[in-house]
Amino acid sequence: MRYIGTGATGVASDVNTVPAGNFTFSTMVLPSKCEGPLHLHDDVEEVFFMLKGSITLMIQDGERITKRC
Repeated sequence: MRYIGTGATGVASDVNTVPAGNFTFSTMVLPSKCEGPLHLHDDVEEVFFMLKGSITLMIQDGERITKRC
């Protein structure tokens, strides 16, 4: 696997990491009902591409959005 940027990947010292300013690309397979910690990105946008399932996001003003695919 090759990582572009390091973000939350924790692989900054991995030789396969391509350094980037404000961009991170990583792949994740998440189990059903998993939940990430609430967090905010001040310097980058976060984008999700889903192949299957649903996701609920809370945006900055507290609004929750659920999308299914």
